[in-house]
Amino acid sequence: MLYKKLKFSLEKIFDRFKIESLECCIHFVSTFTFAAVKVFKDKISIDFSLNHKVINKRIKQITPMSKNRFLHCIDVFTDEEINEELVGWIRDVHDKNKSESKSIEPY
Repeated sequence: MLYKKLKFSLEKIFDRFKIESLECCIHFVSTFTFAAVKVFKDKISIDFSLNHKVINKRIKQITPMSKNRFLHCIDVFTDEEINEELVGWIRDVHDKNKSESKSIEPY
């Protein structure tokens, strides 16, 4: 199952995260949601946001969320598509958001 392979791949690189099952999708969460997955019969659809656009033929849609945030959507149909490239994009989301949240001063 594609979802299980993605989950296993992320568990290998991140210390801890939790999984939140929502009506619309499944969120992978540390101190923030770093990826959302929708499971379909023949594919999974993965959404993640970055502060820049990733231009790649695998990205099916990029939606501006704000001036400096872009939502990327990718469909995965085979195990082979859950590879270093995809996991690297998700790692970028996780690491970038983690460093941004550390730099915010509390009130």
